[in-house]
Amino acid sequence: MDTVVDFFGQPPDRDAVAIQFLEKVLPPQGRYCAFVKTRGEKKFNRFFETIEELWDYLRETDRDGYEVYFALGSYGEDDERKQGNVIALKCLWLDIDCGKDKPYRDVEEAVIALKRLCDGAKVPKPMIVESGHGIHVYWPFKQAISPREWMPYAKGLKAACIAYGLRADPGRTADCASVLRPPGTHNHKDDRPKGRSPR
Repeated sequence: MDTVVDFFGQPPDRDAVAIQFLEKVLPPQGRYCAFVKTRGEKKFNRFFETIEELWDYLRETDRDGYEVYFALGSYGEDDERKQGNVIALKCLWLDIDCGKDKPYRDVEEAVIALKRLCDGAKVPKPMIVESGHGIHVYWPFKQAISPREWMPYAKGLKAACIAYGLRADPGRTADCASVLRPPGTHNHKDDRPKGRSPR
């Protein structure tokens, strides 16, 4: 199961931690998107009006054994998870893979490389979530900004990764329509999903 590192201390319960986390990294306005992978790698999006509705769906679909992710931006009225439909963002992020044949041997090695970036580039200490096969790294903003305002910061973070040798997934960092696995859910990639078809 994903766990939040250096953020909540002793988490009270799964739902409270997940909702607090999502409220920290997601904009307060717009619609929220869940992304699901089913058996046979079928993929689809579901949109929700509130963060609580988003989490309820992520939790139940994860419980049924499917891969669930959340989109990091909020969306307009169109039911499409595309960059042009993103209306606001409230954080920067990195996706760092660990394990055999991955950029880093384990989470410890990845965190050391991340600390080197933060120290060298004078980047604030981030929130870190273990993803099951690596870490997801977040820098929340105090308030949401538009994709146009967000992009220079994302490109700057991407450039800093290159400058300091941090091997994060380059396709995620500056993609405002990216999705990541939320804390409180499972990485089912090593097992066949079980349960009913997702809603």
